[in-house]
Parts: sequence; C-alpha cells; structure tokens
Amino acid sequence: MGLRLNVRKCMAMSVNNKSSSDFLYNLGLVNLNYVNVVKDLGISFNNDLNFDHHISNIIKTAYKMLGLIKKNFIYLNVEAFLCLYKSQVRSHLEYGVHVWSPWKVKDVERLEKVQKWATKIVRGCECLKYDERLKFLGLPTLVYRRVRGDMIMVYNILNVYECGVGPGLTLKNETRTRGHSKCLQKGLFKTNWKNMDFVIGL
Repeated sequence: MGLRLNVRKCMAMSVNNKSSSDFLYNLGLVNLNYVNVVKDLGISFNNDLNFDHHISNIIKTAYKMLGLIKKNFIYLNVEAFLCLYKSQVRSHLEYGVHVWSPWKVKDVERLEKVQKWATKIVRGCECLKYDERLKFLGLPTLVYRRVRGDMIMVYNILNVYECGVGPGLTLKNETRTRGHSKCLQKGLFKTNWKNMDFVIGL
C-alpha cells in the first residue's frame, strides 16, 4: 500500500507465441507500452523465451572485454590470463546460465567460439588445437561447465534448498532397497504455448 510506481519505467510484455497481445494494460490513466524484450536482474527475456537477444548481448560483451585485455596486455602468462579471463570474460558467459542455458546448436557453438578465440591470446597457444589449448591452460569447455553447473543446481534443489522440487523435476515413487529417495523421473517438461498468454509488468 502506498507504493508509487514510475510509469515511464513500466512496460508490459505478452509471453506467448504471438507477435502482439489483444489486451491493453494501464497504470492509472497511463497505458503501458508493449515490448518484445525486457531485462530483469541482468537477463534479457524475449516474448517467446528463446533468449537469442540475451545470448547475442553477452557474446558481444565478452568479445569487447577480450579486446580490452588484448589491447592493454602485450604479454600474458597462463596465470595472468586465467585471472583476467575468468573474472572479466567467462563471468559474463555464465551469469544466470541456469535460466537461459542454450539448447540450439548454433548458440552452443557461438558461446564456445568466444573461449576458442580467448585461448589463442596466450603466447605459445596460437598453433595448438582447441583441446590442446584447454589442456595446456587447465580449462574445461563451456559446455562441460554448464552441464556440471546444472548437476550442482539439481543437487542443491534436492538436498540443500528448501524450495522443494520444481515442475520440471519429478521424484520417483519407488520403495526398492537399491538406490535412494532422490531418484528423478525421466521425461521431458513440455510447455503448451497456446495456453500461455500472460503479461509481465515491470
């Protein structure tokens, strides 16, 4: 009660498989403008939730940071490179990745290409193959880190956090002596876009 909203900073976005919405939302007497992309807590959401816009932005930011590193550091040893890369480049590529984790092959390759280019900055790695550069620098692929991060997140949801199991994670109801009580049910969590016509107001 009593909360004042800055209408100029408020907008509406219809999350569905349509290009626009037939509904009109307003705050007081001011109609809210519809947008196709909205940024919340550093993550850009499309109205169709494909995260193409977000992935393009973080790749652009990562290349920008790599350009600054290459311009300001003529020679980089392994230790200095790893410190700069992990803090200034890879952090952008992995922030909030559990939300927008790519499923398209082209997006996976675009993200991995950033690290492929970055590993060539270190002197002595220019002529090595990508897997050889990773071994020399002690770095895993970004794909591996995303899978590992997802496994850690699932473990925390089941054992640490008190939020409970989400709609995409279903526990098996089994009483067998083998295994444990945290076994997950196999299957895909499908979304029917035709039944998801809701609006987010910020």
